[in-house]
Order: sequence, then C-alpha cells, then structure tokens
Amino acid sequence: MKYKLFFFFAFLFLSCQQVTSQDTLGTSTHRFQYACKYKRDSLKKGYNNDLFFLDRGNNISRFYSRIEYLKDSAKTAMLAAGENVYVIQEELRVYGYGKKYVIVKTPEEIVFSDLLVTSRFYYKEPTPDFQWSLKQDTCSILGYPCQKAVCQYGGRVWTAWFTTHIPISDGPYKFSGLPGLILKISDEDQFFIFELSGMEDCHVPLLQAYGHNYNKIDKKRYLQISYRVWTENFDPSGNVKSFRLTDAQGRDVTDVKIPYIPIELY
Repeated sequence: MKYKLFFFFAFLFLSCQQVTSQDTLGTSTHRFQYACKYKRDSLKKGYNNDLFFLDRGNNISRFYSRIEYLKDSAKTAMLAAGENVYVIQEELRVYGYGKKYVIVKTPEEIVFSDLLVTSRFYYKEPTPDFQWSLKQDTCSILGYPCQKAVCQYGGRVWTAWFTTHIPISDGPYKFSGLPGLILKISDEDQFFIFELSGMEDCHVPLLQAYGHNYNKIDKKRYLQISYRVWTENFDPSGNVKSFRLTDAQGRDVTDVKIPYIPIELY
C-alpha cells in the first residue's frame, strides 16, 4: 500500500521559504550515479526506488537524491515565476519520492542532514573506521572487475564490491575506506541496495549539507526523532497540529502503523 501524507500547510511553509544559503566547500570533478532499492516493509515483495548522485572533488564528496534535487530545482523555478502553490504541489508529483538526506564526507568527518516534516536537522560524526574484511570473491559491474569486502556498520552487516580501476576511496551513503570506488553495496537482509549506474566528469559546486536554518543535534537524537516521525506521524516542530493520512485510494489510514526500516539502527 502506498501512503500519501497531505501536509499542505507544511508544503506551503517549505515552498515559501527562500533558498537556504549553504557554504561552498569546493568543486566536484566526478559524478557517480547510484540506483538505490530499499524496503519499507520487510513482509512485502518489491522495493522503493531512488537515484543518487555522489559528486566527488578533492578529498570531499556530496551524496544526495537526484529526485529531490530535480524537485527542488523545479519548485524554485515555479516559485520565481509566481506559480500557485496548489499547482506546484501537483506538478511535483510526477517526480516521485526521493530521500531528503544529504551527506558530505571528508577524510575527517561526515556531515549528515535531513528534512523531517518541516524541521531541518544535521549532525556531525567522525569518519567511521569501517574495519573492512577483504574477500577473494570477484565479479564485474559495468565492465569493471570488482572485489568483495564486508563490514559491520550501524547495526547491519554490509557487503561491498569495489574496484581498484577507479582509485577513489569513496562510495554511496557514508561508506568509504576501501582501495577503490564502491560500485555496489547491500546489507545482509537486502533491505538496502546501492549500485553504480553511471558516471561522468562533473564540475559543480560542492555545497555543505546544511544551511543557517538547520538545527544541530547529535546522531542518537536524530535517529529517535526520525523513528517517531515515521511510526507516530510525529512533527518535531509542532507546527502541524492535526492531519489525516490517506492511501492512494483516498482511504483514511491515519491510525495504521507505517512500516519503518531505518538504514542505521544506531
């Protein structure tokens, strides 16, 4: 069952805000595109889909949803043209749903930001020591010879396939630390699967993951809030006092518990 949350006033609040100013950290030289499949409900077949960009510069990268990037660009253009918010809301439906988190990685730290209902949050953490275990298994992805590596992170066991033919120690989501680019990675339950689908030279500004109107919290608090947003219809800002949740057929499912599978358990 597909759920649609009609937060119209939340949408109005977000649409009427000015573009958030964010620091420019550098310029990218490469863009890697990853297809992402993820599950919302472990008991149901099939996946939700997203598409991510990993923009990579000199010892810094930015990972974000291409879908949300296109939606933000379209919304900004329509707002500048004075379009009605109702029209904007309908126009944006054609893009589908993308993850709203943004990850900026350097050798020293990871900056993670997200939009939860109408509240923007970010946290910082030291770049993890993933403790990769290299395996002898090999495969080919997009014509690149790859080697297998396994690690534990965020309460899940992850299997990665990396290639030394692209000597960039980076990958999708927060992952890095291997002697080459990670072309594919998935958890042992196959709830989350990221796989490279393309690459190109790219020269665009690498923006920080957050701006002036983001609230800084720690990772543990973020995970707690995110859980409540998805499982309790919780609005951390308190701006949305009352709302109804409907499915694609317009049926009221406000009190139906929405499945939630976080990519990190802790």
